[in-house]
Amino acid sequence: MLGAEWYVGYMLFGMLVIYPFIRTMREYYIKYIASTLVIVLYGYFSVNYHTVMGSNSKIQTFAGLLLEISTYAVSREMTSWIGRIHITPIKWIIRIYPLAMICAFLAYINSELDTSVQPLLVRLFVFALSIVFCKEGLLSHTGIFDHKIVYWLGKMNLTIYMIQNITRILVIHLMKGKSIPMMYVAELLTTIICGMLAYYIIDNTKKCKTFKN
Repeated sequence: MLGAEWYVGYMLFGMLVIYPFIRTMREYYIKYIASTLVIVLYGYFSVNYHTVMGSNSKIQTFAGLLLEISTYAVSREMTSWIGRIHITPIKWIIRIYPLAMICAFLAYINSELDTSVQPLLVRLFVFALSIVFCKEGLLSHTGIFDHKIVYWLGKMNLTIYMIQNITRILVIHLMKGKSIPMMYVAELLTTIICGMLAYYIIDNTKKCKTFKN
């Protein structure tokens, strides 16, 4: 089973378990329970596996979901204090930071760095996601995502996500030894194109079945 496939399956199960708690104790769960469990679970990974990705799949599922909840909680708090910053250089650093972290993660995925750096990368990435959720990132301010093309790609995000492992492995195999920027572009374009093809194949298949019925 591919990584993306197990991830979606486990995430659906994890959400089924967590959802009742959010319904019954939303604010308390988001602010305190989720953040505490994130520290415990990722601390467990760091100590026992020296990694936070690709270890225990079941625990990793809940850790990932709780991390997302904690990131949302952090972003709510950040919205207010970022708005009070009036020093232009600091604002620009905050806005560029999420984009820089995306590049850093892509570089890590295509590198042979030791897994011991994963806990640090996760912490840095959480901060980057919090900025994105606050709509304080550079791309959010440019309005580049507020476009029909982006919404169109949004319809295909699941197929693009599900096919990313195949395309990434294919590109790495075919472009072994090429520069990292060239591999970024190749991975991005290949994944989007294959994801689009998969989306339309599935969509047309569904339409054909509906038409026959």
